[in-house]
Amino acid sequence: MTSAEFGKRLDQLMEIIVSGLIYYAAWINLRLHDADKATWTFEEQKEAVERFGRFLNTVASALNGMALMQFAKAFDRNPRTASLTILLDAAQQTPSLVPGRTAADLAAVSNQIKQSEQIIEKLTRLRNQNLAHADANPKPVAGMIKRDFDTLIEHTKSTFNCLSIGHRGASIAWDYPVENVERHASEVMGILVEKVRNDRQ
Repeated sequence: MTSAEFGKRLDQLMEIIVSGLIYYAAWINLRLHDADKATWTFEEQKEAVERFGRFLNTVASALNGMALMQFAKAFDRNPRTASLTILLDAAQQTPSLVPGRTAADLAAVSNQIKQSEQIIEKLTRLRNQNLAHADANPKPVAGMIKRDFDTLIEHTKSTFNCLSIGHRGASIAWDYPVENVERHASEVMGILVEKVRNDRQ
């Protein structure tokens, strides 16, 4: 892989990861109550979800599926793809692609990804059986624990930044687009909670 091709795929991968982070942030903020940020109680949010459940559940399901799809893309093993797996392999095989990183740096992030191998396998099976295709006889896939998925996300971001710093000397600030989505999703939930409050009066 040439340096230009590596940079091009790195840009494509960044868009994939950002999309996944945004979908995931929106899903989390519609499904979970954050007592530290919300100006309403858990019970009020539960009531709003029950009241507007048909809409919220549909939206949340779509966001969840898209988040899973994006992160499945990030770990695709097809050599034609712009995936973290392929770019990390390329960097380890051709160190000149990431002159700003050492072999030890690459080995460290590679070990991080290996810690999430089980969740990556689940993502791949979900994508292949349910999201991208509709297998007639899909094999059961165990549920994914939020804590494990959050760990995978952190490993994904740190590994990408390792490659980005190594290749072009710059990391990505992931928080900005995510914070905007979190705020907007919270505002939507606040409007629904307020509607429920007003209807009680």
